[in-house]
Amino acid sequence: MLYYIREFPDQIHHPKEEQYLFARLRECTDECDAVIESLEHQHEEGERRVSALERALTRYELAGAGMRSALRDEVIAYAEFYANHRHLEESIILPAAQRYLTTADWVEIDEAFGANRDPFESLGNEEHLDDLYALIVQTVPDARS
Repeated sequence: MLYYIREFPDQIHHPKEEQYLFARLRECTDECDAVIESLEHQHEEGERRVSALERALTRYELAGAGMRSALRDEVIAYAEFYANHRHLEESIILPAAQRYLTTADWVEIDEAFGANRDPFESLGNEEHLDDLYALIVQTVPDARS
């Protein structure tokens, strides 16, 4: 999961948001500048939060059950942070983009994002993802405790 977050949102998706969607919106209007700036800072903060998740996972792997609650807390904090991030994009940025961007803008944005490749694409089938899910569930057997 951490590998996916590092490889896809952090390395591919967020830079393209900034380069294509945010930049184009800034050219069309200043209405979203403060939100865009906040989202760009959140992209940077997200990378720091993923590093914190990696450290918490390593501590859990080394120290065992005693570190489970710290890992759980980091996971919950990251999930809440990312949910808030998505909410800003979905409630402010995308509606503004629909209002201000032209068909030509959308074609360029679609081409840029369409070139994204899923880091798990090479696995070839869902079977490997099921194995990964089982491994995650076995590693943290009771996320509620």
